[in-house]
Amino acid sequence: MQLDTIPGRECGECNVCCVALTIDDPALQKVQGYRCKNSVAGQGCVIYDTRPQTCRAFNCGWQMLKWVKPTMRPDRPRQGGDARGPAAGAQAGPLGQDRASSSQTASRHATGATKPA
Repeated sequence: MQLDTIPGRECGECNVCCVALTIDDPALQKVQGYRCKNSVAGQGCVIYDTRPQTCRAFNCGWQMLKWVKPTMRPDRPRQGGDARGPAAGAQAGPLGQDRASSSQTASRHATGATKPA
């Protein structure tokens, strides 16, 4: 059963899912908390037209649930502080790692390795 999204709740510039989710798809492997290698600052998803089915099929709760207020879009600040989530301005992995070291760390996490390579 396919559920419809709420009219007017398009992703736009939001790309929180490009960081927050784990993607375990033959076409794309990504560890939770790390920006997808295809998500580029100022450009968004550079493979959007050919993105994997996992990405095409995903809709966040903000898009699907009527009880989630329009002001609670994942990439927008909320009253009482900046709670935009993990993708808000993120360009690097945790602790400010650059993309190369983030990829190495992500690979270690994905394989269960814990020591630096």
